[in-house]
Amino acid sequence: MSHLEDLLDKLVHNKISYADVIQEAEKPSVFVIINKEGYVSFVENFETQHLEDELLNEITGVILNSKIMEDGSDNFIERARIRGYNIIFRDLEGIRLCYAFIGKSYSAINKFRVLIKEFHELSNIWFDLNEKISIQRKIELNDRIRLSKYLQTIFVE
Repeated sequence: MSHLEDLLDKLVHNKISYADVIQEAEKPSVFVIINKEGYVSFVENFETQHLEDELLNEITGVILNSKIMEDGSDNFIERARIRGYNIIFRDLEGIRLCYAFIGKSYSAINKFRVLIKEFHELSNIWFDLNEKISIQRKIELNDRIRLSKYLQTIFVE
């Protein structure tokens, strides 16, 4: 939606270019789960290089300081932008699921909605993790590996 708003703004000001219209795939950066207390429970870095701590702190800060507006719709997703990264996130039962990427947001939002749908259905990947994150238990290595593989299939493949 923000991409469409940007295009309309450029169109009104006669500054639209071919580069604005072509489809730009998103480049996954990081997926973060923040628990009810505001602590990062899980981070999946999709980039080949380590994401700098300052950027991760900015991302989590924006997410934690955002007042998430619930409109009662399962399709409602919050958005933010930091240093060229688009961030989409949603509060589900007190747990914030966050995805940061570079590029256009249409594809990323669709992937994020698949993840939210599966969270609501409490698929086998989310059932144990939701419980552990809610009660602030440590996520064990085998759960981290399973979640990492799942996130790779959603956002990368």
